[in-house]
This record gives sequence, C-alpha cells and structure tokens, in this order.
Amino acid sequence: MCFKPMVTLRFLLCSAFLSFAVCCFAQSTQAIECQAGRTHRDTRQEVSGSYQGAGGEEYCVLSLPGALEVRDGPYRSWFNPEFEGAAGTYRLGREFGQWKECNRFERCEQKDYPELDADEKQRTGVKPEIPVTYIKGKYVFDFASCRRTEIAHTEGNVTSIIIGSQHDGCSYNYATKDDVVYQDDLQALQMGKQKQVFVCKIPFQVGKRTFDSLDLMKELPKDGLPQFCRKETPPPYPPYFDDVTPTGKAGFADVFVATYDIGDNGAGIAQARLHFQRNATSRSERCVVRYDPGSGGLYLNSDEPGKYLGPIAAGGKDSLSNKECFLAGCSSVQLSGTTLTVKFAIRFNPVQFPGTHKMYMELVDSQEHATPAGDLGEWTVPAEQTSATDKPWPSDRSCPTASQKTQ
Repeated sequence: MCFKPMVTLRFLLCSAFLSFAVCCFAQSTQAIECQAGRTHRDTRQEVSGSYQGAGGEEYCVLSLPGALEVRDGPYRSWFNPEFEGAAGTYRLGREFGQWKECNRFERCEQKDYPELDADEKQRTGVKPEIPVTYIKGKYVFDFASCRRTEIAHTEGNVTSIIIGSQHDGCSYNYATKDDVVYQDDLQALQMGKQKQVFVCKIPFQVGKRTFDSLDLMKELPKDGLPQFCRKETPPPYPPYFDDVTPTGKAGFADVFVATYDIGDNGAGIAQARLHFQRNATSRSERCVVRYDPGSGGLYLNSDEPGKYLGPIAAGGKDSLSNKECFLAGCSSVQLSGTTLTVKFAIRFNPVQFPGTHKMYMELVDSQEHATPAGDLGEWTVPAEQTSATDKPWPSDRSCPTASQKTQ
C-alpha cells in the first residue's frame, strides 16, 4: 500500500510505511538509486544471494531533525519477485509525478500525482514543504499548510503520522509504539490493553504551534485546545485468508506460502486450507492441504471423500500422500502478530493429477464459520513422460525445494 489514505483508520496507520510492488527481483541487485543525503531501504528478504520473499519494496529515506524521516526519491515494490505492484517517485513524504500502480490481479494503471492535490490548491496557506519541523528542541506544526504528508518517527512513543486536509480542518492521525490507551483511562485498563489510534482534526486557523512532542493528544490541551483530538479503538475484524505464492506457474513440486490473518474479534482460526482442484465445486481429483493452529497439525485430504489424513507435525519428518499429491513434513508455520504464514511443501502426482488446477484458499474459524473459497490463481502439473509403473507414487519423499524466484 503506497502511502495513501486507506478505507479504515486501522489500515491507514498500520500500513504507513508498507507498500506493494513492481518488476522482477534481480539476484542481489539494487533496483533504484538514491540521491546524496538519502538512505536506501530494501524490505525484500535475501536468501543465498537471491531475493526469495513473497514481496517487498525499495525506497529512499530522507532523515530530518527530531528523529523524523520521510520517503524521498524513487520507489519500486513487488507482490512477488515477478509480479509488478508500483513504481514511481516520492517527494518529501508523498507521491509525485508519474506512477505505475498494479493490483494483485495484475490490473495496472498510470497515475499522475501533482505537487498539490485539488483541495490543497483551493487554500492559500498550503506550502510545498513538510508541515512538521524540529527547531531548537521543539516540534513546530503548520496546521494552516497541512500539506498531505506521511512521516515516520524513529524515536519516542509516536511511530507514524499521516497528515492531510479535510474541508473543515487539518487531519493529523497517528499511532504510538504501544498503541494503548492513556494510563488515566482506568476503565479501559481494567479491560486489558486496548489498541488505540489517535485522530485529530485541527482548524486551519490554528496556524503554527510549537510543542514538546508529536503526541497531540497530550500537547493540544496544554494550549487550551483539548477538543481537537480523540482516541479510537479500531473495530474488531474476523480471521481472513490473504494470499498465496507462487501462482500461475508449472511444476511437479514447490513450497506454497499461504498467509492468513487470525483477526482480533476473539474467534481465531480453526483450519487454514489451500486447495488445488479443477473448479470450486470439485469434490474429487483434488489436493487439499490444511493446518489447524489448535493442534499444530498438518492434514491432507484422503482419497475417501470428506475425510483427511493426519495430523503430522509441521517441521517434522513424517509425510502424507493421496493419489493426487504428497504433503511433506518439512512444511513450516509461523505466527507474527496476527499474520499466520504456512509454507505447504507439496509434490504433485504427474500421472494422476496432470493439467491446470485452480488454487483456492479458505478457512474455518474457531466458531465453526467457514469463509467462501477465494480464487487465488492457477497451478499446472506437467504430464509424466514415462510409464506410471516405472515410478511408484510417491517415489520421492524428500522435501520440495522452493522456486528460486517465488520463495
């Protein structure tokens, strides 16, 4: 997500310095050049000399006094190493000029970001500069200018700031390092830690103000302006499936990286599934792999309809197989924050399961609610060239190797 206003404040702040992406990852190649005084950043994961992550971004950062920093310079990002996402230029914390932006279904469009947005051009106080500066140990806010800007803060409790104008004032939204309520909110504290984001709307007429910190929830009341900020608890959201890589390729085996979000509405994930089958209604000739967080077990659909083989432990030496596919125990699982990543290591039977198969993701939450299957792409299993009797299935029970350009 490219430094843009999001549909919800939760994603607006949580994604402040994350984005989507562009082009192919060359092996160990820096795709952009930053001008003098800027720091190069690369979020792609490099493994054994090549970029093998599911995605990432490259950009330039301009560091400013007061531990502030903004993106400034060329930008490129990737959904996966061969899947373009976005390419363009940042100028002082916002997109500028010609951009190419693609969604994860490879639909792309060209955009042109002007120096000032249409609403900014209607106001006389807007200046083409960052509206927060650090001078003589103080933070100076220019609410009259309120230039749309995204700022990161590398020290202190405030971590990310999104500034933008609205018809009736300057919008200043921010997140803190711990994202919890203030200590004086005893009722909320008694309920446990509550994630918070802080939303401020300051009239343009307030003009320039000087504060000790970036935390306007604390600073504005000192100037007699307590009414302009509030804290918000993002609404709870249910578990959902996110994405899987690789897709749109062919092979007898690979490691498929499926990501799910466990949500924060108290339900959680009971089953996280990945399907390979002709279409959404297929009930035979399919490969369905599954991970159950509760038991920590991996499962594979049985040749007998409606039943599963397993469980086996992730990261173990055991394996499961049916006539269509083989699930290796070297499959792995990681939970980071609310993101559940399952790497399903799969081999396909080229005799029984050749051809192109749809890839679907679905999950069942801990309250037994199943999501509709989501179509995430295709995978083609090449037909075996030798006789089936020459190679009993599964003859190879080793751990599949991830595609170099997809893992």
